[in-house]
Amino acid sequence: SPESLIDLWEWFEDKIVEEKMTDEEIEKMMEGKNKYEREMIKDVNTKLSTLP
Repeated sequence: SPESLIDLWEWFEDKIVEEKMTDEEIEKMMEGKNKYEREMIKDVNTKLSTLP
């Protein structure tokens, strides 16, 4: 049920942070992608990282 995911989400959101990707990360992610995918990567230039 949706309610069962609340605890999981609360645990998860305490362990992640949204960060802006570096120019190098964006370039690497765009390698081999078509024009549409490259535009999407440029528009959504964030990544999720785990906290130490």
